[in-house]
Parts: sequence; C-alpha cells; structure tokens
Amino acid sequence: MTILLSVKKRIEIPNSLFMSQSLEDVTLIGPTRYYAQPEIKSSLDLPSLTTLHLENVILNHENPGEYGGIFSKCLNLKNLTLSNCNINDHTPFISYPEFSKLTPEKGLYSFANVVVPHLKNLTVVDCRGPIKIYAPELSSLMYQVPYYDTFFANGLSCLEKVDFYMCPFEEDDAPIMKILEQFHTVKYLTLGLEVVELLDLYVDMLSNLPSPFANLTSLKIYPWKKEGKKKLMVHRQVKNFLLGASSNATVSIYSRKQVKALKDATSAQ
Repeated sequence: MTILLSVKKRIEIPNSLFMSQSLEDVTLIGPTRYYAQPEIKSSLDLPSLTTLHLENVILNHENPGEYGGIFSKCLNLKNLTLSNCNINDHTPFISYPEFSKLTPEKGLYSFANVVVPHLKNLTVVDCRGPIKIYAPELSSLMYQVPYYDTFFANGLSCLEKVDFYMCPFEEDDAPIMKILEQFHTVKYLTLGLEVVELLDLYVDMLSNLPSPFANLTSLKIYPWKKEGKKKLMVHRQVKNFLLGASSNATVSIYSRKQVKALKDATSAQ
C-alpha cells in the first residue's frame, strides 16, 4: 500500500490509518516542506508488516517510555527505510530481533542506539545525530555522512563489507583510527578520500599502531567532496596501517579529477 499525502499544514496521522492485521508492505510519503510534514505519535499497529518506507514524516512518540517506541507493535518488520524523516522518539530506536535491513536517509535522527541482533544490512546516508550500533550479525555497512557525528559500534564480528565516508573533526579526541578499528573483520573496504587525508595528520601515531585489517581483499579510496587537496600523497605509515596485515589486498585510489571525468563521461552519454 502506498499513501501520498499532500497537505498545506502539519497533521497527525490517525491511529485508524495504521491498524491492520494483514498489511505487509507500506509506503507513506509526505510533503517535502517541513512545516507540512505529517506526524506520527502513536505506535504503528501493523503486526504483519514486513517492509515499511517512510518519507518526509516526523516521528514523535507521545509515550517515550514505551519500549521500542513507534515500531514496538510491528513484530515482523524486517526492512525499514526512513527518508528525510525527523525522529523525536528518545527511547532506544530499534530493538527488534526480526530486522534484517535498516536504511535511514537524510533527515534528523536523535536516536542513540540501534539494537538489532539479526540486522544484516545498515545504510546511513546524509543523516544527522549520533549513532551507536549493536548488531552482532551485521555483514554490510554503508555510512555516508559528510560531517562529523559520533559513531560507535559494538560486536561487529561478522562485518565483511564497509563503505565509510564520514569526515571527523581534526581536533576530535577519538581519532579516526579508533573508528576504523571497529571494522577489523572486513574484506571489502571503501573509504572516503577525506578519511585518508585525515589519517595523514596522524602519521606519528600510526607508526606505533598495528593494522586492524587482517582479512582485506579489496581497498578502495573514493572522494566524497569535490574540494580538497589537489593530489593525495599517502604516507607509508598510513599504507601500513591500512594494509600491513593484508599485503595481498587489491588497492584502487580514485582522485577527484578522475571522479569528475567519470561523471562527465556518464552525463555525455
């Protein structure tokens, strides 16, 4: 079921709209204007729901003490996509055993915890707000955030593929190395060029750190922003940190100039 809302001012989504024993797939899309985006305040009562896509919607649970919040009654929900949503639900955001895929895109997400024991795929794109992940079965992570926010994961022992594009503050007390060490099991790692540029600032510290990656088969470095250093010079200490324990891994480094040329060629076709 797909619901498209076109309203001129904010409305509260009535409980009756989300009370079904049989619905399995729901898409709800509100207006792009923030002041007109609909608001969900009560738990969605959709016990058969497996796939949910919410876009341009505000989640503001009226009972923040309720365990699980907005999705507490969606017991079979496996695939959740949130696009340009704002979440004001201060309970642990996700705490359901059935989740296998979670995709927050854009918007403001004030949740602190993602607790999903069987989550396999997590995609975080252009979101604001700190995130803490407990997902021991997570195998694929895409984290594309073009500014700094707190990132912490625990128990990522099954992680095989990571695309990571966060740009931390240079003066951060928890250097980028501590974040990368959380991905120690990965085989396929794609890093934003800006992450590698930041590692260059810690060459003295890196000299005393072992490489966290023992299983890498592929490392790709790809620019997130158009501006930045004209040419990346990767220090030996940075290479040792990324590849010291995976000497047979293939390495692909894309410059901003190369990416621009690829985009121009694609646009010309």
